[in-house]
Amino acid sequence: MGRYFRAKRWSSLRKGAGLPIGIGLIVEKTGSFFYALGYVGVAALIGALSYIFIVGDVRRVEIDA
Repeated sequence: MGRYFRAKRWSSLRKGAGLPIGIGLIVEKTGSFFYALGYVGVAALIGALSYIFIVGDVRRVEIDA
């Protein structure tokens, strides 16, 4: 279980740091935000598809005490 959470934290950190770096590199190379906005759009689409197909149905957890 701990290995899973470490991998998840590392993945989130990599994506969280990678998006601004990617945007900066794209703007530096092209001088425009056009392709950077496309990059953000693709990242958002991947996130939405991951939520739909990987996470699935989110339900409330009932705890009997």
